[in-house]
Amino acid sequence: AAPAAGKGVRRRRCGACAACLAENCGECSACRSMVCFGGSGASRQACVRRRCVAMSASGPSILPVDLGDPVELERRREESRSAAFEALRRFICASGGVSSMLDGWTTSAEVRRAGDSAGHVDVYFHAPDGRRFRSRLEVARFFELAPHAEQPAWDSRPVGSRSGRRNGDARPKRQLDADAVV
Repeated sequence: AAPAAGKGVRRRRCGACAACLAENCGECSACRSMVCFGGSGASRQACVRRRCVAMSASGPSILPVDLGDPVELERRREESRSAAFEALRRFICASGGVSSMLDGWTTSAEVRRAGDSAGHVDVYFHAPDGRRFRSRLEVARFFELAPHAEQPAWDSRPVGSRSGRRNGDARPKRQLDADAVV
């Protein structure tokens, strides 16, 4: 697609540097504006921790790795598995659990080989009993933890009073007065 008039070439994240793989801090002004942290989403800026150092005009290629090179595939799988497991450990601790809950857990990773998402790595978490989980949230629910039960320190509004609706939330229904004519 051609860039909009007067905009120049649109730059995209590389998707591979440490900043691209980092998680949002939840505390900077960009994070406070994000919908997932209770903001309006208006700024549309990356977290200060996630500012890519290798922005490119073309962005990540459709095939980011040589899918025929088994050494590169295994390196990419292992890198993704270790990063995902460390992120899971931090998520469980932030959700009220302890890291020892994950003793005996393993991860597996598969690189997609076809389609628009070729080269993307899917990581799965495996419980010691053999159950497979696709996300950190599924693992937290398995442990009956309450992910993100506490509101961020920067949000002084009482829990439940956040304005705005999230995806799929219905509009609030209006209350009818007892005296109102219907």
